Amino acid sequence: MESWLRSSSGNIRLITLNAGNSAVPAYVHRSSGVVEETVTSLAMDWMTGKLYVGVETVNMHNAGRVEVCPLDGQSSCAVVLHSTAENQNFPIDALHSLVLDPVDGYMYWLNRVHKRIERAWMDGRHHDPHCFKDDTTDVIATSALTLEQVCLHDF
Repeated sequence: MESWLRSSSGNIRLITLNAGNSAVPAYVHRSSGVVEETVTSLAMDWMTGKLYVGVETVNMHNAGRVEVCPLDGQSSCAVVLHSTAENQNFPIDALHSLVLDPVDGYMYWLNRVHKRIERAWMDGRHHDPHCFKDDTTDVIATSALTLEQVCLHDF
């Protein structure tokens, strides 16, 4: 089991809780080049051993993206989901609380602005901003998301 912390260098520092596991690198290198961004969530794909990173850029659009980082210590992160010209109607914005369902191949996250759960395939394709069709008019704020077997819970 590992724990992740964001370092001041823009890299993600890995801390292993298992003292005998030296295979885990000390850092995951992110080469985004954008200074004004925030890592909003981290999620581990236990089937592939890759780290998924939810990122939000501070600008007028709150553009978000999801990066996938191998834990080999050699490779950089790759962007798998971001706002593009094709998805202008439903941009990736205000992304936080990313969770993974590697068995079914989905990633889910909370959209803080629109107060809803969104999802996409874990390779970034098929973004669905309205996967549960819930009425969120009475929702004041969303703060966390967790996945248990086949149940999603937002708090």
